Amino acid sequence: HYRNRLLKDPSWKREHEGKYVLVVGETVVDRDESFAALSRRVRDKFGCGALFMPFVYPEGEEPKLRSPGRA
Repeated sequence: HYRNRLLKDPSWKREHEGKYVLVVGETVVDRDESFAALSRRVRDKFGCGALFMPFVYPEGEEPKLRSPGRA
């Protein structure tokens, strides 16, 4: 999936790390260190709906999530 490719691309990650990004298609439309500030701008511009706004973790700081069935 293109979103996974973006989040794993080292040069893309360096450019956006430490920020929340709004991704539409394969393009970063907006970004901010504050999710609340980005959300306000996004809702004003795009209205309510499903949008992809991940936090871009610095290299090596991605959270490790475990499956509930695998302790």
